[in-house]
Amino acid sequence: MKPDLLSAQLEVETGFYLLAIRRAGRYLYRPRGMVRLQAGDELIASGPDEGQAVLAERCGYRLVEDDDTGEIELVPAGTAAD
Repeated sequence: MKPDLLSAQLEVETGFYLLAIRRAGRYLYRPRGMVRLQAGDELIASGPDEGQAVLAERCGYRLVEDDDTGEIELVPAGTAAD
């Protein structure tokens, strides 16, 4: 069973406030409580730089920074970085 947003405690653990979920081309604004994340959901969130890596990890990704440009890319966890 997937955890709901209340038990996931994204705001507490990452400092990020979830503004919306984009799911199948539609938006669910200000999701709270018993809403469950699904595969393919896109999160729209706001928060501190310090919480980015934790949020990415909680969602099955990791952040990879380009040494030359400083750009940050989301890479699915378990894949090699280019």
